[in-house]
Amino acid sequence: MKNDNTNQLFALIGVTASGKTELAKHLCKKHGFFYIPSITTRPPRGDNETDYKHVTAEEFERYIKNSELLEYTHFAGNYYGKLKKDVEEHLEKGHSVYTITFDRVKELKGLINHVKIICIHPNDPIPETVGKRLKDRGHHEEEISRRIKTVYDELKLIDGLKEDGFIDYHITTKEDDYNHAIEEINKIAEKHK
Repeated sequence: MKNDNTNQLFALIGVTASGKTELAKHLCKKHGFFYIPSITTRPPRGDNETDYKHVTAEEFERYIKNSELLEYTHFAGNYYGKLKKDVEEHLEKGHSVYTITFDRVKELKGLINHVKIICIHPNDPIPETVGKRLKDRGHHEEEISRRIKTVYDELKLIDGLKEDGFIDYHITTKEDDYNHAIEEINKIAEKHK
């Protein structure tokens, strides 16, 4: 799927609990970007979760079979992906943003003309920062421990993507100063108006 207009897709990648979704929401609120929700088979985290469309595994597999997904992945026992029609509709409206997993970055760069990959990375000690953020989200200790272990693999993937030139921007978040990340993403958004 190639978009023929000049509206850009800003894809945010980062380790678990690095602030991707919050920065995506900021781009929408402050700069008028359009947020492209993911579809997933995982259960909702709360009543007000609007970042995902929740579907059954059967529905997701039907999307795969019918080639209706731009990209998808299987993580922690659940499917996550983006519907082609959602991406197309949002890019027609204007600059759009979504979060994506590391393993889909190279594929995405080949699928869409105007895509910018922004890597969000916590500067604080990873296990403590990620553990605290996941606990604040209501995750159980088992899940927190398992996801912290994946962070180190994710960091290696980030390094590989940087070395291969797939990351356009890199933003560091700090637990005690999230404003720095907001300022950095504002600069990126202004650059692409």
